[in-house]
Amino acid sequence: MRIEEFISSLKDEVEALQVTEFKTESVEIKVVNEKLKKSVFSDKTSYEVKAKINGKYVKINTEHLNPDLYEILKQESEIIESKYKDNYIENKKKLEFRAKRSDNQNINEKIKTMINFNQLRENHTSISSITSEYEWTHSQKRIVNTNGVDLLSTKENCAFYVSAVAKSKKDAVTYNDIAYTTTDEDIDMKQICQNVIENAEKFLVKEKIKTGTYNVILSSRFMSNLLENIMGIISYENVRKKLSFLEGKEHKKIANSIVNIIEDPRNEKFPGYAYFDNEGTETYKKSILKDGILQTFLYNNQEAELKKIESTGNGYEKISARNLYLIPGKKSEEELIKKLDNGLYITNYMSSGGVFLNNIDGKISAPIFGFIIKDGKITNAFETCIMSTNIIDLLKNIKEIGNNLEFKTEISGSPSVLVENMSIASN
Repeated sequence: MRIEEFISSLKDEVEALQVTEFKTESVEIKVVNEKLKKSVFSDKTSYEVKAKINGKYVKINTEHLNPDLYEILKQESEIIESKYKDNYIENKKKLEFRAKRSDNQNINEKIKTMINFNQLRENHTSISSITSEYEWTHSQKRIVNTNGVDLLSTKENCAFYVSAVAKSKKDAVTYNDIAYTTTDEDIDMKQICQNVIENAEKFLVKEKIKTGTYNVILSSRFMSNLLENIMGIISYENVRKKLSFLEGKEHKKIANSIVNIIEDPRNEKFPGYAYFDNEGTETYKKSILKDGILQTFLYNNQEAELKKIESTGNGYEKISARNLYLIPGKKSEEELIKKLDNGLYITNYMSSGGVFLNNIDGKISAPIFGFIIKDGKITNAFETCIMSTNIIDLLKNIKEIGNNLEFKTEISGSPSVLVENMSIASN
């Protein structure tokens, strides 16, 4: 059933009704060595329906629209105890925001290219396998309600993931990387594969380092993941529930003055492009940290209503961001590395064994991976260590910021950074 028909069939039964439609077309390809493991095209549609019935606000998710959903909405309204007042978009009639769409998805050519990456293993005998995965996604979000509103926004993303396994007589290691952009024209697939293969080989030779304090380079990937983790401490819902240690720190300095973090959801060059959030609130470019000072928390409709302010346009499945990033500096990552006589290049961390960033106290503790830096050059990998700090100390100890801004998800991106005085414990 079309959205217009669904709303028309229920509009006399409800006080307000709003439907958000999510449509996604995607292509997924997976190649292991020279063998194709997956080649799938999918077309999915889902809906979020929210309604006001007898003064109660309810919300459900469904894959199909039909008039029978009214009974579910009505039942929800009879058992719900929340006094929350939801918002329904007004003052907008019909708006469309369409990102550029590419129609040159030559699947057979992509498969052939990815199969040929297996040839890169020929001069790297320790590499036992290489896995490459490509995904193209075109997504559309549409919001229609009983106020006559009809909003439409589209975007396109490409992701390329590579993983290589290196083996020796004593060990087997895996190294991987991902590129996430708005077009595959920005992805040098062959170079990414080459880098992953070379780094996987380097991880076969590990040195045990001493426990101590090190100056480190945190890679773009590490920092991107870190910024995604800070959602939990800048979400006003967590602040209100006293689940964020940043309570009371708004407009206070929590980072080095060179640290500037913004959310730029309307930038079509970045993969998190969103003209409005899932609640229909228009997004806008905003400073999260300016000159090291915390500027704002993030709000959805519910949290904004409770605080009697306007939503910041961050109402997605939960309070989140799109295109949140650390503003780059001027120096390349290579220039940052050359600054260290004896330091570490930390590529990523493992958070599956525990919490990486504790929202309540800001502490960070996680196993880390990476390479040793000697005399400004990367040498061998180091054995897995534990990095211990807190988010405030980490942000205050950022001394240099690279120019290599990369996004690893639609939520966040970052360049590499040079951080001083990082506490590292050897296993």
